[in-house]
Amino acid sequence: MAKRRMISKDIVDTDNFLDMPISSQNLYFHLCVRADDEGFIGKVKTIMRMVSATADDLKILKSKGLIIPFDDGICVVVHWFLHNTIRSDRYSETNYIEEKETLKITQNKIYMLDNSGISLPIIKKIPKSGSHKTLKNKEVTPNGNQMATKWQPNGNHVAPQCSVVKCSVVKVSVVKCNKEKIKEKSAPNEIYGELNNVLLKLNEFNNLVDKYGEAKTKLYVDRLSTYIASTGKRYKSHYATILTWVRKDIPETKINSKYKEVGNVINTDRFKVRQG
Repeated sequence: MAKRRMISKDIVDTDNFLDMPISSQNLYFHLCVRADDEGFIGKVKTIMRMVSATADDLKILKSKGLIIPFDDGICVVVHWFLHNTIRSDRYSETNYIEEKETLKITQNKIYMLDNSGISLPIIKKIPKSGSHKTLKNKEVTPNGNQMATKWQPNGNHVAPQCSVVKCSVVKVSVVKCNKEKIKEKSAPNEIYGELNNVLLKLNEFNNLVDKYGEAKTKLYVDRLSTYIASTGKRYKSHYATILTWVRKDIPETKINSKYKEVGNVINTDRFKVRQG
């Protein structure tokens, strides 16, 4: 059963409706919201208690020709099919078959009591299996109470093109990448070092561990920690300072071998480091 209901202004904007007390109008709205897919309501008294409606409100709705009550307490909304039209593939038949058989639907889509003994037709559901094949070559035309299964542009929209979609995907990926970079830069500093005065972001510390190993990273972090404490010197970036120290401490032979492997002839005098 559908969970959304529509109310037609053709009914509620009439003098017949607006002349009723507010309590009667309120009861009508609640009956419409809680009716099944064919407009039948089985728990009328429960709904009346919920909205503090009286028996007089129900009698007013009957006298105004808005509902048809039955002896067993069930009632039906007379103008139900003016309010709502349920698609056959979403429709659930009412449980109140006996009451339904006493009614007929006029050409104006209004319920009336039928004394001819001819029962109302049952709307057939579209079978789930193979339903997509049945509708494959047919356009489903939504009514005012249903959403279109295929998006249709209106006067204020332009149907998306493939190139626009591809461009949008690229823009989204670029924006996502930029956001990740901003997130890394704005990440809070963690406190490291023997004297708890070395500030590194978590990703910076992990980068050092990946490059130089955990033992060597800890060694240089503690070295920077004691150096800052002893000299009072401040650094703009502790991460950059550690990288500089590590590179200065790399032996000259390792630097030479690094560039010989790629076949480059480079003057290694500028890579010489101070000893001691």
